[in-house]
Amino acid sequence: MSMNQLETLKTEVKDELVNNILPFWSGKMIDTTNGGFFGRIDGSGRIYYDADKGCVLNARILWTFSSAYRVLKNPEYLKIAERSKDYLLKYFFDNEFGGVYWLINYRGEMKDGKKQIYAQAFAIYGLTEYYRVTKDKSCLEKAIELFHLIEKFSYDEKLGGANVVQTAEAQTGIKMMLSFFPAIGTLLGAFFMFIYPLSEKKMMTISAELAVRRETAKKE
Repeated sequence: MSMNQLETLKTEVKDELVNNILPFWSGKMIDTTNGGFFGRIDGSGRIYYDADKGCVLNARILWTFSSAYRVLKNPEYLKIAERSKDYLLKYFFDNEFGGVYWLINYRGEMKDGKKQIYAQAFAIYGLTEYYRVTKDKSCLEKAIELFHLIEKFSYDEKLGGANVVQTAEAQTGIKMMLSFFPAIGTLLGAFFMFIYPLSEKKMMTISAELAVRRETAKKE
């Protein structure tokens, strides 16, 4: 790809971001009644005002507008990022046990309090990016707090890693499906090819026999 093509691509991507993607969220999805952002909009543009609100969505908005402000320096992006940060800290954080809730209702009340690592991680992404552009130490402290909670409660000392969804048995099964079983299939395939070689002459014979069978089936 030439430099001219790269510049064209850069212009197109920036145009899509600035004139389509970011205005979609800042222009349509801000919940001025209950705070934060609406939890659902369908393909026709209909907003579901009483839809639940997920932590991942709000954390992604926080990261996106913080990053957009860092790169493009549009103060309106920082306002959206600040709105998302305030809402995340006020409604999604569990002040009693730590971590962020997976889901709240449209009024900001906890609906699903499980501490999914996926949500904790996105909250860290969003808060650290906001700190990166504002130097708000309270956000950095919250991000570090989430990191330590993940390390403390999610680390699997037996198998390693953060075993959030799969059990040890499931992990073993996944490894078997990705390694052992395909290897067996390959060996069996090679074995059958060895004992039943398909030479060009053999392939012509098979093709002729299949043609005869098709013609016979048509007559029947």
